Amino acid sequence: MSSKKRTVSSGILNNIGTNFAVNAIITAENADPDDDRIVTVEVIDWTNPFPVQLPVASFNGPNGTPGDNGPIEIEESTAAIFFADVTPAFLYEVRITYHNTTEDFITNAFGTDFFFNNLEGFTVLHSEFKTIELD
Repeated sequence: MSSKKRTVSSGILNNIGTNFAVNAIITAENADPDDDRIVTVEVIDWTNPFPVQLPVASFNGPNGTPGDNGPIEIEESTAAIFFADVTPAFLYEVRITYHNTTEDFITNAFGTDFFFNNLEGFTVLHSEFKTIELD
């Protein structure tokens, strides 16, 4: 298992118009049967020139974590769901940091309406996230 930390970005998503996202839902699957994964999910409001982190809640099996934007551990062969209210953001970005490895780990992001229906143009699949250098 490789141990290099890596951060990926959705890029900035346009949330203006009649078909706007209310929620950003991020799914994170740890498909490894033997090892845990540590991940941080951030949702950033780019409406103003200075980015603002939005609170992100996570649900990892029975363990719910309020919006503290900190890293969480995802046990082997399980998944976690992350949730952020993006209603106030005209522009937003999803960033995911893999702390211990990216092997056997799949993440996707979805913009949803009030009823949690997926919205066209707000889906970012695992292969569409781009690696960014923050250090």
